Amino acid sequence: MPHKILTILGTRPEAIKLAPVIHELASSEFKSVVLSTGQHGEILKQVLEFFSIQPDVHLDLMGGSKNISILLGRAVKNIGEILLKEKPDLIIVQGDTTSALAGAISGGYHQIPVAHVEAGLRSGDVRNPWPEEMNRKMISSTASLHFAPLFENQQNLIKENIPLNTIHVTGNTVIDALMLATERLKENPINIAAVNPEKDLILATMHRRESLGSGMVEICEALKELSTHPNVQIIIPVHPNPKVFQIVRKILVGVENVTILSPLNYPQFVSLMNMSKLIITDSGGVQEEAPALGKFVLVTREKTERNCPLVELVGTDRKLIVQKSLEILENKEIFEPSKFFGDGKAAPRIVQHIREFLV
Repeated sequence: MPHKILTILGTRPEAIKLAPVIHELASSEFKSVVLSTGQHGEILKQVLEFFSIQPDVHLDLMGGSKNISILLGRAVKNIGEILLKEKPDLIIVQGDTTSALAGAISGGYHQIPVAHVEAGLRSGDVRNPWPEEMNRKMISSTASLHFAPLFENQQNLIKENIPLNTIHVTGNTVIDALMLATERLKENPINIAAVNPEKDLILATMHRRESLGSGMVEICEALKELSTHPNVQIIIPVHPNPKVFQIVRKILVGVENVTILSPLNYPQFVSLMNMSKLIITDSGGVQEEAPALGKFVLVTREKTERNCPLVELVGTDRKLIVQKSLEILENKEIFEPSKFFGDGKAAPRIVQHIREFLV
C-alpha cells in the first residue's frame, strides 16, 4: 500500500512554493492528498488554478475571526479532525504561516512526521517579521524533516540543535515554480496594459503587519517622490488588506506616474516583475523570485532572512528608499538572472528525501 502524504497550504505564497512539490508527488509512487485551509481565499484559488491543483480537502478557516490566535486554534482543531480521517504517513508544511504552524502542531500531537519546506530562515528578531519568525522557530521544533533552501539556513538549524541528518539543503521551490510559470508565459504571454514601455518601471508591493502605520506611510511618501523623476513609472498591486489600501489611497491615488492595481494573479505578477527595472517590496517570496529574473530588489523591512547580491535592505526610511532607487535607475545596469536561491530542481530533491525517510 503506498505511503500517504498530506500537503497543507493556505496562502498564495505557500501554494506557489508547494505547487512543484505537489506535482512531483503526483507523478511518484505516493498517494498525495492536498489540504487547503483557505487562509488567502480568492487569491489562493487563482494560484491553484494556474498550477492545475485541485485540493482534496477544503477548510474555510477565514469565515470567522481573523485574530491570529483564534485562527490558529480553529486550524489546529480542523486539521486534527482531518488527520484522524486520512491517517497520513507524513505531513508537508511550507514556510512560516498560521496554516503551516497549525499543520506542524497538529502533526506533532498526532505523532505524524512533519516535513518543513523552506526551513531554517531566521532574521534573529522575533518581532521582525512578526509573527513569521516565531512561527518558523516553532515549526522547526516539531518537524522531523527540514528542507533548507540554502546552506546558511542549514547552519541556522544546526545552531538550534536540530540534528544534522534531518536537514537537507535543496534550493528553494519558488524557483521551480517561477521556471514553470515563465515557460507557460512564453507560450501564452500576458499584456499588462498599464505598463508604459517608454519609462523605467518600478514595481512596488507592501503588506507586512510590522510596517502598517508610520512605516508604510514612509514607503508611500518615498514612492510619491520617486514618481516626480523623469522616465519613471510606478505600479502598485495593492494587497487585499483594507488597512494597506487605506494608506496607499490617502497618499498615492491620483499621483501622476503612479498606477494602483487590484491584486494580480500569479502569472500577471510574474509578467510585471519581468518588465520591471526595479522592485521595491517587503515580500519574502519576491526577494527570491526577482533576482532569478535578473531584477534588483530594495527590501522595505528592518531585517531580512535572504542575503542575495541583488537584494538590499532599506527599511522604511523614505530618504534611503529614494536614494537607493535613483542609484539603480541611473546606472542603467542590466543584471544577470541569479541562481542564488536555486536551480529549479528543489522539488525532485525534496520528494527523494521523503522517499528515503519513509523506506
